[in-house]
Amino acid sequence: MLDAARADGAATAGVPCVDTVKQVLNGHVQATLDRSTLIAAQTPQSFAADVLRRAHRNAAANGISAGDDAALVEAIGEPVTVVPGDPRNFKVTFPQDLVLLRSLLEETS
Repeated sequence: MLDAARADGAATAGVPCVDTVKQVLNGHVQATLDRSTLIAAQTPQSFAADVLRRAHRNAAANGISAGDDAALVEAIGEPVTVVPGDPRNFKVTFPQDLVLLRSLLEETS
């Protein structure tokens, strides 16, 4: 991750998208996205400090909000390198995610 950020200015971990992803508008499917071109982005993400600062300045100046810092870097036209992530590094969002997390923690104990 750090090597990629040093070389390219920005990097994010990612795992292949295993779900079929639909683009939806007003409750209707507009398109089925080609999952071979998709990743599920993870944290950590790494950035050269100047790239991240420019991205945040741009976001503040233009009222841009994003789900992660990599999207802010994309918005200024900088490339974000993807490095292989780990499916066990998932985002804990819903109560059922805690069940999986507990299971993984028990596995490593």
